Amino acid sequence: MKHLSQSTKDKVSMTEEVDKEHEQWQKLNLNSRIKYIVKNITVEPLLAFFIVSSVLGNLTTQNLNLQKSCRVNLNMSDAVCTALEKRNRANYTTEQEAKVQELVTNMTMWQSVIQHTIPCIFVIFIGSWSDRTRRRKPILLLPVFGELVRVLGLIVCVFYFYELPMEVAGLVESLPSSLTGGWMIMFMAVFTYISDMTTVKMRTLRIGVLNLSLTIGISFGVALSGILFQKLGFYGIYSICSTMYFMGILYGIFILRDPSNKEVSTSVDCQNSKITAHQSICTNIREFFDLKHIKNAFGVTFKKGHDNRRLRIIMMMLVLMIIMGPMTGEMSVMYLSARIRFNWDEVDFSIFSTFTMATGFIGTSVSLWIFSHKLQMDDALIAAMSCLSKFVGSFVFAFAPNPYIFYLGPIVEIIHGAGSIATRSIYTKLVNPDELGQVSAVVGVFEAFVPLIYVPMYSAFYKATMKTFPGAYFLLGGGLTVPAIFIFLWMYTGNKARAALENEWKNNDATQVTPDSIKTGKLYVSEKNGIENPDFHPDECTNVDQTIY
Repeated sequence: MKHLSQSTKDKVSMTEEVDKEHEQWQKLNLNSRIKYIVKNITVEPLLAFFIVSSVLGNLTTQNLNLQKSCRVNLNMSDAVCTALEKRNRANYTTEQEAKVQELVTNMTMWQSVIQHTIPCIFVIFIGSWSDRTRRRKPILLLPVFGELVRVLGLIVCVFYFYELPMEVAGLVESLPSSLTGGWMIMFMAVFTYISDMTTVKMRTLRIGVLNLSLTIGISFGVALSGILFQKLGFYGIYSICSTMYFMGILYGIFILRDPSNKEVSTSVDCQNSKITAHQSICTNIREFFDLKHIKNAFGVTFKKGHDNRRLRIIMMMLVLMIIMGPMTGEMSVMYLSARIRFNWDEVDFSIFSTFTMATGFIGTSVSLWIFSHKLQMDDALIAAMSCLSKFVGSFVFAFAPNPYIFYLGPIVEIIHGAGSIATRSIYTKLVNPDELGQVSAVVGVFEAFVPLIYVPMYSAFYKATMKTFPGAYFLLGGGLTVPAIFIFLWMYTGNKARAALENEWKNNDATQVTPDSIKTGKLYVSEKNGIENPDFHPDECTNVDQTIY
């Protein structure tokens, strides 16, 4: 209990330090805050190039797979395939649409395994290396290189459209992203970078701003994807994507800086590391892939700590999977289901996706600014509210009889995006700054299992219900979200109890401080009871039990 009290005092001291920056932020006017945000822009442009390009090309690649499935693999007539593209139901049947989609959903299952198995292993070594060398830039740039190679490969698949079947395009789409980490490594690197650059007090707001930037980037890419595909076709979209990836690489190399010292060899972490500039490349590679780093990463992440640190981190990993799982699974089949349910084409779907992102942007902004910043609500309570909105919204999506009701779904679950923000903020506050890379890597491993589990599950579920109840997969997501609500409520009650205990300890410490103690030092009650001095008798003197150290 005494040790726990000292730990709490340390946390209170740290909070008082970071509160100074928070108080300075509160005193700034709107113009000064905008200048502050612009001045502190770091990784956002690189993330914007990456996200916009990925989202912009995603719908195009889905259409490429559908066209190859129809024209190359199934060898359907040109009239039928053209009617499928133009959404002209007079010239094709629902059965033909189902055959094309079944082939694509089957490929999606094994694509998901390829895309996320390698990063699942790779992310641990990357995170450990980043912590030991204090370098974040290489991790940020690696996925961008992989995406550039992927897009160039898809251009080749378009050029040899009839010579290369759908499966080849699927491999080209999967392998480069898998070997370089893709979205998983990018998000791990981005959130680790932001955590390095911000204080604990400002981290929720800073991560929230990053997520809003992410939402804007996705919305921008989704809004343009359908229209640009109809106007520019495969070559136009992939050319734009490759150009943006290249611009992101240039920004990362010449403008973005590491949050640590520029010279890695001067870093304390690097001095303790075996990876140095004086070792050979082979030695550095062996050290990079040393299995001890997996053990160290898991050891750091799941080590015991005060206030149930290990249990809370495990719970945060679990809820991240619960929150991200339905989102990932739904997006993998939503375009296909919208084609069957409402006869949508790529433009209709891009308009709906843009509306979804816009409402999510508004909801996330409100939840961050009002709930977190103004009302100072606990992160766990905000996350519980977001999961509840997702649960209710799933029924609207599933049973929507027409597009108008379907558009109500994003409004009902308007604050759902706050869940992942709050969860990431919670777990970054549970670890030390020098552990963020390794912990983020282990979290990334668990996140890697999300598409591995949910995408095949949703694809198989959608394939089974495609002809009878194509919106049933939304109910699956709503049901899977329920456990997260109870976990966040458990976190919230625990946080309230800890806050009350900290206030009690703080008040007890304040009552011990007197004018004399301020001059001579802090007083504490001796617990020796004469053990060191056998002649000491506490009953003989009432003031001897106060000792100055």
